[in-house]
Amino acid sequence: MWPIRIFSILLFGLTVFINYYFGGDGPTGAVSDNYHLYITPPNLFFRIWIVIFTTNAVINIVNFVRNTWSLKTHIIYGISNMIIDIWIFAFGTNNNGGVFASPLIITLLAASILLTWIFTWINP
Repeated sequence: MWPIRIFSILLFGLTVFINYYFGGDGPTGAVSDNYHLYITPPNLFFRIWIVIFTTNAVINIVNFVRNTWSLKTHIIYGISNMIIDIWIFAFGTNNNGGVFASPLIITLLAASILLTWIFTWINP
């Protein structure tokens, strides 16, 4: 399982890189500024992603050392990382199609995170 654990960490690293390079104050921040909504929280609230990615890094390190995930968990976790990347690119296109597809992509992300949790803790 070493190659799979290494691949999971590399895929997570790629996701962090893509989010750092294309997210935040980059294209996604500019697109977000173009759509003024009454429910958009202040930029301070988006710092939650620091906590999310730090937690993911710790989880990846623990799994790398202990090998606690099944193959199904690795696959679903990889899919969730790819969905995050797809969301960054779709939202960063700065067109209505990408912006309006974003809630669907985020819903798929939530489902993949739920499946990761189920395959890791409930049904390993």
